[in-house]
Amino acid sequence: MYKGKNLAGTCGIPLERDRVYIHVDCAVRGTNDDIDVPRRIIWPDGRSWPIRSTARHTTYGRAIFGNLVERFDIFMGQAGDIKTLWRQDGSWFVAKPTTYISAAPHA
Repeated sequence: MYKGKNLAGTCGIPLERDRVYIHVDCAVRGTNDDIDVPRRIIWPDGRSWPIRSTARHTTYGRAIFGNLVERFDIFMGQAGDIKTLWRQDGSWFVAKPTTYISAAPHA
């Protein structure tokens, strides 16, 4: 199979160093369903959260080229926070949280 261009770092897809791999439980697909429906996020340390609903599902690349990446924007938690899940080659991941370091004011 032809391996297409790696899309990490484009279209908002996190680079490998900026990913946290997680487990995602999905609803069982019906015969007419063409995408998975994520239902719960499970972190490597065992913490988990239910997913209230999926707001958007977007694909980048192509399966035939071996570079398909899926983006799921989901609502989770009581506040209905929107988060982004990614899936590539059967593995689920999220972007690592960014940390901002503020510069100390100069005297």
